[in-house]
Amino acid sequence: MQVYGILVVLATVCLTSGQPLSTSEESELSSARGEVVRMWHFVRAVMRNLPSVAGTVPTEPSFRARDSSFSFKNCGNPEEEIIVVSDVSMKPDPVSIPGNVTLSGNVEIKDRIDAPINVDLELYKQLFGLWVKIPCVDNLGSCVYEDICQTLKEIECPEQLKRLGFPCKCPITPGNFAVKDFVYTIKESLPIPVSGDVRIVANVYSNDVLVTCAEVELKLA
Repeated sequence: MQVYGILVVLATVCLTSGQPLSTSEESELSSARGEVVRMWHFVRAVMRNLPSVAGTVPTEPSFRARDSSFSFKNCGNPEEEIIVVSDVSMKPDPVSIPGNVTLSGNVEIKDRIDAPINVDLELYKQLFGLWVKIPCVDNLGSCVYEDICQTLKEIECPEQLKRLGFPCKCPITPGNFAVKDFVYTIKESLPIPVSGDVRIVANVYSNDVLVTCAEVELKLA
């Protein structure tokens, strides 16, 4: 940790040395200092989790597509999962936040799923060649979201999914759905600027039974 503190100090010294600055230069300097401070807080948060992650998370994931930074796979057993998602594609690549994301894929729902439905989400950021688990802070990061059926009640089902008959509310009913070019708008920026490779692992449970497991890797611009 002391090494990164020294780097921040050196960066600040370099930014503040030299001749007196103009008003515009002072403004740019203030912005640059802010970026350094935000990055330092981010590094400090993820480095706390480095020892527990470095030994268990591979540096080169086996499921990454060679021709794209985006990849998706089911991390459970499709024979046992209630929801099986396949043939997923996403654009643009990399993803900009805020911005629009276009998704396509197939969703098979084998059986009715009743509340409560819980989501165990793990979020990783590639840092210094290692996958570092991002902690849960203010309901963001690697968090457990309980009874998402309550959240779904407050969300209006998009028209494209309505036309497909896709179940946007609980209980989730069986069916096969081919989703093509579904556009999702991410309106809010992340609280901390993050770019580069990100991995998301989501385990979904209903009454302690695994509904589905998904692993996604993507790049943020």
